[in-house]
Amino acid sequence: MTTSCRSSACRGREGAGPPPRAESALFGTKIADDFFSLNIGGDVAYLTGVLRHLIEHNWADEEFVAAHTEGFGELHDAVLDSDWDELALAAGATRGEMLRLAHLIGNSKRGILVWSMGVTQHAGGEEGVRADCRWTRTTRAASRSCGASTCLPNRA
Repeated sequence: MTTSCRSSACRGREGAGPPPRAESALFGTKIADDFFSLNIGGDVAYLTGVLRHLIEHNWADEEFVAAHTEGFGELHDAVLDSDWDELALAAGATRGEMLRLAHLIGNSKRGILVWSMGVTQHAGGEEGVRADCRWTRTTRAASRSCGASTCLPNRA
C-alpha cells in the first residue's frame, strides 16, 4: 500500500489521510503529505463538512456531477442545511480543519485519499462509506481510473 502511494506521489499526486502521523510507525517512511485527525465515529460529520466547503467554495465540478451522479440537488441542499457547530462537535475537528482538506481536494487535478481502519468499524460505518463516496462524486480528482474511488460507476 505505501509503495503504491509513494509511487503515485512521484507522479504528481498528493497523499492525505487520517493517521496520527504522516510517517510509518515501523520504518519512519513518509506515507502522506498531510493528515487529518477526527473523533471515532466522526467520519460522516467530517466528510459532510468537507463536502459543504467544496460546494460553498465552488470547488465541485458541476459538469462532472451532472454526468456521473443522480440526486445531487437533494444532497447539495441537505449539506448546506447542516450546522457547522454540530459538524465540528461530532467530527472532533474545526471548520477550518475541514476547509484544509476541502482546499486540497478542490484545488487538485488528481489525488489519493487513504481512509482506512475505522470507517466501517463502528455502528455508523455504512453511512461513513457513503459519506466518503459523496465527496468523491463532486470532483474529478478522486474519481479518475488512476485515482482511487470504487464508489463511482463511470471511471473513464
